[in-house]
Amino acid sequence: MRAGAGSLVLDFVAVPSKCTFERIAAVEDEVERARADFVVGVGGGTIIDTVKACAHRTRRPVAVLPTLASTDAPTAAAAVIYDDAGTVVSIETYAEGPAAVVVDTDIIAEAPARYLISGMGDAMATTFEARACLEAEAPVLAGGLGTIAARGIAEQCRSTLLDAAVGAVAFVDGDRDRRRDFENVVEANTLLSGLGFESGGLAAAHAIHNAIKPFSRSTALHGELVAYGLLVHLVLVADENGLNEVLAFNRTVGLPAAAADIDLPVADDAVMDAIVRRACSPDDSMRNMPRPISERDVREAFTVVEAMAPGA
Repeated sequence: MRAGAGSLVLDFVAVPSKCTFERIAAVEDEVERARADFVVGVGGGTIIDTVKACAHRTRRPVAVLPTLASTDAPTAAAAVIYDDAGTVVSIETYAEGPAAVVVDTDIIAEAPARYLISGMGDAMATTFEARACLEAEAPVLAGGLGTIAARGIAEQCRSTLLDAAVGAVAFVDGDRDRRRDFENVVEANTLLSGLGFESGGLAAAHAIHNAIKPFSRSTALHGELVAYGLLVHLVLVADENGLNEVLAFNRTVGLPAAAADIDLPVADDAVMDAIVRRACSPDDSMRNMPRPISERDVREAFTVVEAMAPGA
């Protein structure tokens, strides 16, 4: 966007389906060509992360208008960068988040329920990853250690979802008496989860997401992969109550409860070797767990999760 005396000029740029360094550079070129005063991202997590990265590089303020509640990207001062194969290659953090986040829940309600449910998977992980990071005294994306306030925000993700998730899905499916549930879940998926993961930290659930994404043969969304990663996370921290609770939640709302739900070939030893190696990379968030996690630990955790699948 470019503002003049009494006028506002809009330039629209289509953003491709992945946030990669090449696509960020292409949008950056468009911003410079248009001599934009600020950048606005309208869409889902891919678009939002792309414009945040572009705005950082071009030193422009950025505003985001999410059309989905499928991730916590809108409020975060961070962007996840992928390669063309879908592998996470970088998580960039910025000194400032978006200058404005405008959430129109009427627009979000028009999206298929799957996107809202995917955001629930991401938001539920925020609670349990923050618990792990605070126990480990691990540094968080916002810098320093997590605070009591961060823990409170992260915990509210879980309690809001357990209370309102079913009603929120019912609202999207046409039950207009459940609007408050829907509004609360949108807030949990975007604001609470965004602040919660930045200030509370990431741990095994997102490390597993990063490891399995290139091998999932489905079109699983970010939050769906994180939801499966959270099951592995809960085995790794030996939280039996949490595991049973999240499994029941996933089955109720339609999030993954087994590798088959995301078409992940866990019976393929070569694939699993690559997954556990990637998950335990020293550069990933597995390092934020309360105890050192080995590749063997991760493989065994997958086995436990799969043993709980229906028909196992």
